Amino acid sequence: MINIQFEREACPLCGSKNGYNKLIEKNIDDINYTIVKCNNCGFVYVQNPKDSTISDENKSKDEIEFLEPKARHYQVANYIINFAKGKNINQPVKILEIGAGTAPVARILMKNYPQIEYEYLGFEPSIARAELSRNVGINVIAGFFDTSEVKSKFDIIIIDNVLEHVLFPKEMIK
Repeated sequence: MINIQFEREACPLCGSKNGYNKLIEKNIDDINYTIVKCNNCGFVYVQNPKDSTISDENKSKDEIEFLEPKARHYQVANYIINFAKGKNINQPVKILEIGAGTAPVARILMKNYPQIEYEYLGFEPSIARAELSRNVGINVIAGFFDTSEVKSKFDIIIIDNVLEHVLFPKEMIK
């Protein structure tokens, strides 16, 4: 697969051409990325993405490991628990995660909150990460988010560290 890198002319969220503030420059696999913040709407995004930003795209499941969940994953899990307790929704809590990675939020829920019933569906472009999640009993589809795979409504949708990589984020969240 050939990855093409390009410069964005406008904010992919609001369309503003009023400029941005450069936050970070990072070199990954000999490609320089620039993370910026839109001066108009405040959206943080990759200014010069490749056409594919799949993490660990070419790695096998043996080359990927479950990383320990980060503080933000625990915050999301706690939000889900508080949501489930605070709302009179019929359990299970239905959760959709786009860009699931190795599903750290679902792993936290399984380990720390076994009393809460939930239905989890994740989408992860990295085949290896999706397979690792499925191997521990978490429902993750290997591929990009596809509405044809979604058969029901969800109580919570998680899109964490995803939109800044998406070429057209407004279309994704519609």
